[in-house]
Amino acid sequence: MRFEALDKKLDAICKDYDYGIVPGSVTVYIRDRVQNTGRMELTILEGIMLIIDAFDEGFMVTSCTPFIDSPTMANSLKLVQDHLQYMFDTMDNLLMTISPLFAQRFLDKIQTTCISPTLTDLPKALDDSTITTALPASSSSIPFNPLLTTSPSSSSSPSLSSSSSTAAATHVHQSQQQTSNVYNDIFDWIH
Repeated sequence: MRFEALDKKLDAICKDYDYGIVPGSVTVYIRDRVQNTGRMELTILEGIMLIIDAFDEGFMVTSCTPFIDSPTMANSLKLVQDHLQYMFDTMDNLLMTISPLFAQRFLDKIQTTCISPTLTDLPKALDDSTITTALPASSSSIPFNPLLTTSPSSSSSPSLSSSSSTAAATHVHQSQQQTSNVYNDIFDWIH
C-alpha cells in the first residue's frame, strides 16, 4: 500500500469507526512516509485502550491498557492479549476479533443498511396509494410488486390477493431469516 493510500485509510479510521468504538478516541500519532507505517491509539467499548500499528500488510495491536475495572474486564483483556502482535488484513477483522461489542454494532450497522422491509414497513407497503392499476402481465414496463399476484380468474392482469398481508408478512419473515443466516456466515468467515 502506498503511503497516500495508508494515509487515507488512517484518516478514514479516525471517523468511520465511531459507531463501534469509544467515539472520538482514535488518535493517529505516527505517519511515517519512509517506512510507510502508521501508529494510532483507540479505545474499544470494553474500556481498553489499544495501540495499533498500520503496515502495508494490515493492522496489528502492539499494546493494550484497561481503563475500567468491571466483572467482564478480565475476559475482554485476555481476548485482546491473545491477539497482540497478530497481523490482521483489515481494521474490521481486527476489531471484530478482539471486541465483541464492536462485532455486534458492526452487524447491526450492516443490518440497518442492507435489510429488506421489516414488519414496521408493512403498513406502508399495504397503503392503497402504492398499489396501482397495472397493465397486462405481458407488458415489460410493469415493476415487480410482491403484493400483486396473478388472479386465478384472469391470467393477464394482476390483482391484490386477499391474503396479501399474510404473504407480505411471510416474505418479511423469510427475508429476516436469510439476513440472520448472512450475519452468521459473515461472523464465521471473519473468525
